Amino acid sequence: MMNNSEIKKNPSLAHSEVLKKICSPLVNLGIHFFGYTAIDINGNAFCLGSKPDYAAEYLRHNHARNDVHCRFDKAPKKYHYDFWDYLKIDRPTEELYRMAAAFDQGHTLTISQHAEEITHCFHFSGHMTDIGINQRYIEKMDSLHAFILYFKKCLQSIPEIAAVYQYPVQIVSNKKIHKKKVVAVSLDPKSVALINTLKDTIYFRNQFHYFLTENELECLKWLKLGKSAVMIAKIHNVSYKTIERYIEACKQKYQCYTLFQLGEKTSTAGLAPFLELL
Repeated sequence: MMNNSEIKKNPSLAHSEVLKKICSPLVNLGIHFFGYTAIDINGNAFCLGSKPDYAAEYLRHNHARNDVHCRFDKAPKKYHYDFWDYLKIDRPTEELYRMAAAFDQGHTLTISQHAEEITHCFHFSGHMTDIGINQRYIEKMDSLHAFILYFKKCLQSIPEIAAVYQYPVQIVSNKKIHKKKVVAVSLDPKSVALINTLKDTIYFRNQFHYFLTENELECLKWLKLGKSAVMIAKIHNVSYKTIERYIEACKQKYQCYTLFQLGEKTSTAGLAPFLELL
């Protein structure tokens, strides 16, 4: 276990106000807690939590070893989803979940993304009484993806948060990271029966037929700022047709025909504040 002096150096405690400000947009989605756990190929974990009292207990008990993290060597850049309410969990992980409940954190969704040498896990938790939040996660997934992009930029650009990588926690003694079962789901994510489908780590095979891509989110950001397709193309040094293709994909996913309708629907969906973060 980590001692108190080591725990206090973690940015979750040392720079809790900075992290709180970064995570503040999530309140609009009913998200009570945000956590970040990453694991590298050597079994080092790097942990952040938006609630310093919870983060201290998490670190003190080395719960990083019980969190959702695994390597997806055959699926780089794809998002994987763990809806904790539906997972079969072992005893140590159950202890972590009970501890979270004591801090009024529950109904957690973990979105994981594998890079070449590190797996990033982004944890979103609601209040224990918010039993409808799992469905809301799916409905608001574009906002969660936008927040993840924003948070990753913060990890690169804000020194107080980037400091997390200076305080690794060793969670495994060898370089082989356990690979979990991952189930591909071909359905429209918004139509899945949660209790029947989400019992394992999943990824949506046709995810970007329904959710926005990073490029599409970026394009919507500039549209919201009043930029034309021609101007956006110049900003990103791509062709006008490429930007038009992104815009048409956004319209299709939000089932609308005009830019005005697209603006209305992204605003109604609660995506607009997250576009401002990008």
